[in-house]
Amino acid sequence: RPEVKSEVYRAEMDSIALNLAMSRRSPTVMLGASYDVVGYQFPLPSNSWEATLAIQFPLAYDFWTQITQRKAEQRQGDLKRSSIQDKVRLEVRQYHQELLFWQDTVRRLQADKDDLLKYYDSGLQRNGTPSLSLLRAARSVYSAQARYFDAVEKQLIARARLEWAVGHDLTP
Repeated sequence: RPEVKSEVYRAEMDSIALNLAMSRRSPTVMLGASYDVVGYQFPLPSNSWEATLAIQFPLAYDFWTQITQRKAEQRQGDLKRSSIQDKVRLEVRQYHQELLFWQDTVRRLQADKDDLLKYYDSGLQRNGTPSLSLLRAARSVYSAQARYFDAVEKQLIARARLEWAVGHDLTP
């Protein structure tokens, strides 16, 4: 999910900022060397060797506060990231339970609808002529089909919610 990924990136940025703040408090040692040759004919008459050693000491007055600030920001980011992960896990769990409920409901309603349709068809073949009881049975079949389609719609909505919470499509 995007909010989890953004928090992971933010954690990496906090870690880099902390490492940069920590690196400012240690001295930097630089070593350089060069070799210079002057002349137009070989063997060259003049050459020059140079070596440089430099040590830079951090004298910033606020590097200790920067380190503690960066550590605090990193801890806050960890807390926020764990909060978002807990929220995502809770949503996944809830939407999974909802999907399981609607899948069971759809199976049950489909079986009921098929049974009613079978009884209606058998009654229609037996009597041949429409009667009041057949009309009531047709109304029951219609309401069972409406409940079934409503449950299928809610199952698809629950599946879409679960896919959103997980962050990718579920395999069929």
